[in-house]
Amino acid sequence: MSDKKNLILSGFMGTGKSSVGKSVSEVLGFEFVDTDNLIENRCGKTIAKIFSEDGEKYFRELEKETLIGLPEHKIVIAAGGGIIIDQDNYNRLSGLGLIIILTASVESICRRIRNDKSRPLLSGENLNEKVRELLSQRRHVYDRISYKINTDRLSVADTCDAVIRMYRKNT
Repeated sequence: MSDKKNLILSGFMGTGKSSVGKSVSEVLGFEFVDTDNLIENRCGKTIAKIFSEDGEKYFRELEKETLIGLPEHKIVIAAGGGIIIDQDNYNRLSGLGLIIILTASVESICRRIRNDKSRPLLSGENLNEKVRELLSQRRHVYDRISYKINTDRLSVADTCDAVIRMYRKNT
């Protein structure tokens, strides 16, 4: 498998990118990279703190910089849900490997992230409405990705299996 390209998991927050990505990387024998973790480690602060102190625009620039220099082969990348909105980021990720979008219903997303205070775009009141609005803004980008897996009724292990099947079939 040393000639295989990377596998990129993207999609909205709460769809399982990080937990599934870790499992997939173990099965494939690939390194696992989470773009949000790379940014937090580089900056020495949480994504929420970056948003509150420096703003979303700065965070998006950090995302772009993070993609530069990623290895060309044998990594599973959990790419933040908004990273592929930027056309340059999308092109870079597309060139690195197969992008699979993990999806879930608004209800599932809200149930999974309801108590997670580290999600700056979803802070405040009316979580369902904010999730719907952000999903609507990103739908045009998510819809253009050919490979999607709905995680609503899948465990992490089942999603991992589905991702690996899709990856192997398409690389």
